[in-house]
Amino acid sequence: MIGTYPADTLGYLREMGMGLIAHCQRCIHSELVLDALIKRFGPEAVYIERTWPLRCKRCGSREIVVMVKAKPMG
Repeated sequence: MIGTYPADTLGYLREMGMGLIAHCQRCIHSELVLDALIKRFGPEAVYIERTWPLRCKRCGSREIVVMVKAKPMG
């Protein structure tokens, strides 16, 4: 294990400089949500194979896909 948290947690993503993006399937709006999810569920929350209770801020849809935002190479 590298860092403080196991590799499948929100805290690990933050430690590694990565993020989570919520992407609305209806209106194509996207935004970073890692900090908000850590605030609500804690850094120990597992993000793999999980459905998050999110709603699009633009259109109100719950058709949200959450994707890992990789750290830029270089």
